[in-house]
Amino acid sequence: MTGTVLHRVRDALSGDGELLDAEELRDALWLAARLPPAAATALARLARAAEPAAAAATPAPGEPAAAAPFEGGDEHRDSPPNDHRNGTTPGATATGGGALTPQEDGLHAAPVLPSQAALSDRSAMTVRAPGMKALDGTELRLGRALRPLRQLRPDALRTELDVDATVSAMAETGLPDAVLRPARTRWLDLAVLVDDGVSMLLWQRLAGEVRALMERCGAFRDVRLHGLDSRTPGGPRLTGRPYGGRDRARPMSTVLDPSGNTLLLVVSDGVGRAWRDGTMHRELDRAAVTGPVAVLHALPPRLWAGSGIDARPWRVTTRRRGAANRSWHVEDPVLPPELAPYDGVPVPVLSAEGSDIGTWASSSAPPERPWCSRS
Repeated sequence: MTGTVLHRVRDALSGDGELLDAEELRDALWLAARLPPAAATALARLARAAEPAAAAATPAPGEPAAAAPFEGGDEHRDSPPNDHRNGTTPGATATGGGALTPQEDGLHAAPVLPSQAALSDRSAMTVRAPGMKALDGTELRLGRALRPLRQLRPDALRTELDVDATVSAMAETGLPDAVLRPARTRWLDLAVLVDDGVSMLLWQRLAGEVRALMERCGAFRDVRLHGLDSRTPGGPRLTGRPYGGRDRARPMSTVLDPSGNTLLLVVSDGVGRAWRDGTMHRELDRAAVTGPVAVLHALPPRLWAGSGIDARPWRVTTRRRGAANRSWHVEDPVLPPELAPYDGVPVPVLSAEGSDIGTWASSSAPPERPWCSRS
């Protein structure tokens, strides 16, 4: 008898013919014990519909009880409410001798009438459900892929004590003279431009996780975040922060670094007007003249062709670290330069899945190794 009751409970909680497994059934029963007693749940509706049938099926004193059905297979159990194999249609399931309306059939949040509402004797309990991360499963791999960018350069504004040179000078001259040298600092700043259009509301979590990843990877001296408006006519404009409302718009030239020590990373899905009319591409070509520029596409690669950011594979060679994109040597990976010349300014398009970020980081920051030739 207990097995039959569990089967009926599982069938009542299952929807579209998909039965719950053991763990899902335990979660549903735990939640049912904490719901108000008058909640319009599937179990409550099943219990109300089964009361007349249970009263009619109760044997009189002295009469033999009906034999319990066989519990060895699924074909001898009651079919789920939404199962069409028994020839019934949704809304006309024969349970307890009456037909359920389409509103009561299935597992959904049915409204509770004011007359049926009842106060629960249980206190409310706050539950915080964790959301799905945009970089779930790839955050660690992306952090490792960015390791080539962890390089240092001499700082022209700060100095530090050179201990070895100071000791050598004191040993030779006998004078307590200190020898200073330029301090070593991270060689790149990062400016992240987040396209905050209406379609990019879906990727707001991605933008926040990308910023946190760039701040924790230890490759950049300073990380600045700006909003990018690619929808309004007249070209793309920058704001103080993405999704920040009505901030004063600024041109993209305000984030360009003539010294070439700032990496420009654009996070977008390529849906805005500026991506489709070519205005954003011209701004990126202008930025690629002064320093390194890259675009992080929010969409998966299979959907790039439908956006305003399309890309094709090219073979890129860089001769120094942090070189501007305009100085890159680009050629077709298969055909010779005579048959497939490249006459534009290359701007790498990266996937948020992290498959090509490591290659881009290695190309932007090649290791400093001595060059030698063989005669």
